[in-house]
Amino acid sequence: ERDQEAYIGTKYIGTNVTADQIMFRCNTPQSGVVVTPDYTLNIIPYSDMYLTVRYGNSPTPQQIRAKAGQEYEITTSLTEMDDTAILIYCASRIQALNDLSACYIHDNDFSKASKLKTLIIGSTVEGYENTFLESLNMGNNTLLETLDVRNCPNLAGSINLSACINLENLYAEGTAISSATFARNTS
Repeated sequence: ERDQEAYIGTKYIGTNVTADQIMFRCNTPQSGVVVTPDYTLNIIPYSDMYLTVRYGNSPTPQQIRAKAGQEYEITTSLTEMDDTAILIYCASRIQALNDLSACYIHDNDFSKASKLKTLIIGSTVEGYENTFLESLNMGNNTLLETLDVRNCPNLAGSINLSACINLENLYAEGTAISSATFARNTS
């Protein structure tokens, strides 16, 4: 029944799936870009559903009928974004996202992406810098194993990863993170 609810909810964009969303705002740097901005998303769903993505204030989201475990590409005609929101509905059924470093993320909420295993927001490409990212909203990401926020120099202060009980790798070189709270009783 839960799979059916997610499938129908994403097809007809019900209120349950719009409340269960990944949100991040994208930007286009003005100069000194070594990683060309690209807002293409490659998404792998955890279960059969309609992958539903809304770019900005678009009246209709993009939808693709998707099978569990297969990767799907969602593109946009937008070539520049200025604090433009991207919403991915039914976040609790998303297994994987591509490397998001080319989206130059600012405000974000990944707290409902409970089945996400890897989240890459930063990059190791020499000269890469995402100055837009200042905070990271993680939540009950219980399956998250790897978090990469490298070369996001304005990401500062403390980062709360206490609900990420399976986190094995945190890559934070080139940030101003002063501390991280990890899950208790994990190795």
